[in-house]
Amino acid sequence: MAKWRQQLATRPGEASLRRGWRISRASWRVLRGDTGLRTLALLLAALAAAITVGSSLLAFELGPGTRRGDLWVLQIADVVVYSVLATYLLAGLAERADAAVDGDPLEPADALLDAWDRRGTLLAWGLLYGGVVCVLQTAAFSGAVPVLAATLANIVWGLVSFFAIPALILDTDQVGPALAASVRVLRRRWQELLAGIFRIGLAAGLLSIFAGILISIGIDQADRTLERGAGLGWMIAGYGLGAAIVGVATATSLVFALLLYRDAQDDLPEVEPEPADPMRLRRAIAVATAIAFGVLVLAGVVGAFTADQRPSRSSADGYYCIVYDRSASRAVEDGMPVRFRGHTVGHVVEHDVDESSVLVVYWLEPGARHLLAETDPVIYNPQPGRYVIRLTQTARGELS
Repeated sequence: MAKWRQQLATRPGEASLRRGWRISRASWRVLRGDTGLRTLALLLAALAAAITVGSSLLAFELGPGTRRGDLWVLQIADVVVYSVLATYLLAGLAERADAAVDGDPLEPADALLDAWDRRGTLLAWGLLYGGVVCVLQTAAFSGAVPVLAATLANIVWGLVSFFAIPALILDTDQVGPALAASVRVLRRRWQELLAGIFRIGLAAGLLSIFAGILISIGIDQADRTLERGAGLGWMIAGYGLGAAIVGVATATSLVFALLLYRDAQDDLPEVEPEPADPMRLRRAIAVATAIAFGVLVLAGVVGAFTADQRPSRSSADGYYCIVYDRSASRAVEDGMPVRFRGHTVGHVVEHDVDESSVLVVYWLEPGARHLLAETDPVIYNPQPGRYVIRLTQTARGELS
């Protein structure tokens, strides 16, 4: 008998929180032990990674001068697209998980085809769910409501809608009745739900440490080198790993929602509980300790590998950067002077040209660094064929 079935066994007198903890563990085992579920979970993780990395690359290409509102529109589009596509994949995953619990074979393609038969309802639910999230985020972004209030409302919406997809798969074809069924199950199983969410979120959070390490390495390289694209590979890897973790955690949460939904309806297979294992807690502590130690070792190794790859180039050492239009590339040269009121106060260290702009890294003498609070570096042509960068009151990036 599969181990996850023992996790679903009813134990007389068991506390609700403990049962929710066990069902969440069974959810991961169901996902891990079924090839079809793993395939669908990987598709969900790939979707999350593709949208996250794609939007990050687009934001990077737009550059640091992009208006905040434009970036917000990009984020809203990401939320809506991910919500609609993820809803369809989660519905297929719920079809497969429901069949796996009953011991009936169902190919991933068949599960997705069954979900496709409900495409109208799933589209409506995806738009509704993503739309509510976007409204709450936009309200916080615009200052219409406090960020804390919008965050709490988002959490409440997530809890209220937690069982909507299992309800759409098992009981109804309409969004309204599915949401009502989700609320009913939430009122009956809220303690088990909180325990399961905590367990899944804790596991995802611990794994996300690895993604955070990769992102931190990329940010550190970008800060130290001031090169266009410096650290981008590390950051893409970190964001991609983080998105994959989110995808797998979302799939596990969906299986958990399905099992808890069926448990609320007394529709889970009857299984005799096995005797408690007194060594299980010790094994869990040993595994958690090993994971924590591995994270620390990985952080130390990666940190030592990247610590001194390039010389430090930070504003504390007098290094600064500015982006000009590509038309300025004909005037910029490494080593060209930076001047203020006729005096040379620094020089260009290096520059990098791409399709639309040129990134210039320059160094200033200690006595001139305070000038950047009141001036901007402008390319100036004091003599034919000779260019310098002059600290002036002219708007940033202007050619004079």
